[in-house]
Amino acid sequence: MNAKITFRHNVMAVQTLDTFANIRGGFSFGRKDVYFVRAVGECPDFIRTFEDLESRLAGADKSNRIRYIRLDNLPSAVEAQALDFYISAYSAWKQGKTVETRIHSVSSSFGGVLENATRKAVEEYRTVSQSISESMIRNFVIKLWYWTDLFLGDVVKEWSENRSVKIVSHNIVKPQEYLFCYFATMLGCDVLIFNNRSDISISENVSRLSSEIILGKFGTVNLSEHGSAAGTRNDDTECSRSNDVQTGVKNDPEKHGEGSAEMSPKKAELSSPGKIGDGNRHHVKSNPQPAESVSDTAGNDAGDTAGRIKQEKNFEELAQLASSIVMIAIHDKNGDPAGSGSGIMIGKNGYILTNCHVIEGGFVFAVRIENEEKVYFTSEVVKYNALLDLAVIRIDRELTPLTVYDGRTKLVRGQRVISIGSPLGLFNSVSDGIISGFRRIRDVNMIQFTAPTSPGSSGGAVLNMYGEVIGISTAGFDGGQNINLAVDYNDIRLFAKGFF
Repeated sequence: MNAKITFRHNVMAVQTLDTFANIRGGFSFGRKDVYFVRAVGECPDFIRTFEDLESRLAGADKSNRIRYIRLDNLPSAVEAQALDFYISAYSAWKQGKTVETRIHSVSSSFGGVLENATRKAVEEYRTVSQSISESMIRNFVIKLWYWTDLFLGDVVKEWSENRSVKIVSHNIVKPQEYLFCYFATMLGCDVLIFNNRSDISISENVSRLSSEIILGKFGTVNLSEHGSAAGTRNDDTECSRSNDVQTGVKNDPEKHGEGSAEMSPKKAELSSPGKIGDGNRHHVKSNPQPAESVSDTAGNDAGDTAGRIKQEKNFEELAQLASSIVMIAIHDKNGDPAGSGSGIMIGKNGYILTNCHVIEGGFVFAVRIENEEKVYFTSEVVKYNALLDLAVIRIDRELTPLTVYDGRTKLVRGQRVISIGSPLGLFNSVSDGIISGFRRIRDVNMIQFTAPTSPGSSGGAVLNMYGEVIGISTAGFDGGQNINLAVDYNDIRLFAKGFF
C-alpha cells in the first residue's frame, strides 16, 4: 500500500461559497490539495443561497465532474450489531495490523491513506482536552470508521487521489463530529460546514483546522436533510462577505479538563445512591477515614446579582424544577441495559451533569426528560473526574438548566433542602430534609443531608429553598439511615465552568 500521499489544507483562500464550489484541489508528486471551510452565520436569502449551492454541486455530481455528498445526522452511537467488528478492528490496529472498515476499497493506496487520516485525527482529538483517556480515543476511532462506512462508502469503494469529492454539512459543533469532517479531508475530500445557528465549541488549536467565511449573525434556519430549509433570518450582511482568518472559540468547555482524573475501573468505597444495577448502594463503610468537619465550604460573594432579593420557593414550586432533572439509562457495548441513574441539566446546549460512577462502563446512554416520550441517545462524554465523581454528557437538545448556587452566604447545618432523582427507576422522585453536616472525604468536600435517597438517585440534584443546586447526590453510609452525601457546589462550579 502507498502510504506516502500527503494533504495540504486551504492552500488558496476560500472567501466565498462560489469559490468552494468551483475550486479543485490538484494532485502531484504524492501531494493533494484539499479544502476545509466553515460558513458561519446567516445572510439575506440564506435558504436560497444554500439551495443554489447544493443544486450546483448536485448538478456537477450528475455530470460526473465531482462526487457530491450531503452529510447529515451523524449518529451518536454505533449500531450494536456492528460494534464488535469495530472493537476487533481497533484492537488489531493497535497491534500494528492494517486498518479495516466494513467496506473494502478496490484501491491499493487507500489503506495507507485511512491509516494516516486516523492517526492525524487522533492527534488532534488529544488536544481537545487534557482528560482524554485511551478508552475515549478508542470510542472516537470506532466512530470515525463507522461514520466512514455509513456515509463515505462510495468514496472508499472508488477511492482515487485524482477524484474530486465535495461534502456539505451543517451545524457541526461537537468536537468528534468536527474532527470527522477533518478526517474526511485527510481522505481527499473538500468539506464545507454551514454553522448558521452556532459555531464549534472547541479550542482554537482545533478550530484552526478549518478556514472561516462569515455570512452574518447566527440565526434560526433549520436545513433539512435534502437542502430545503425553514426559519427566519437574522442579519443584513451579504453572503459574499467573508473572512478566512482561523478563529478560536466563543465558549470552550473543553478547555476546563485540566486536572481531571481518569475514570478508574475500581469502585469507590462511597456507596452511591447509585445507578440501578450496581446491586448495593455505593456506601462508605462505617467510620470513614478521614471524615472531618469542613469549615467555610461556601464562598463569600457579595450578595445576589444587582442586589435582587431572592424569594424562597414552596415545595410545590421546587417540585416543578424536576423537569430539569433527567433519568439516565446506561447500556453496555451489546446495547443491553446495565443500570440507571440521574442527571442535572447545567447548560442549555445539551450539557447534563451526573456522577462519574453512573456512566462508568457504559457505551451508550439513554436520557429521558420529564413529560417527553422521546428518548435521547448519546455516547458523548464531554468531561469527567473520578476523584470528584463528576461527569458531563451531552445530548442533542436545547435544555432548561438549573442554577448552581453561587456561594453568596455560607451553608449551615439545619438548612432545609430537597433532593430530586430517580431512585429504583421511579422517575424524578422528590424528597425533603436538612443539611446535617459537612464532611471532607478523600480531599473532597461533601454535604451530608437527610433527604432520603436510594439506588438510582446518584447524579440527582440537592437544592436549597431557592431552587439552586447546592450539591449532586453521590454517596451514603452503610448501616446508616438517611445519611447521604453530595459533592458540593464549589467543586461543581469549578468542574463545570464553561458549560453554564
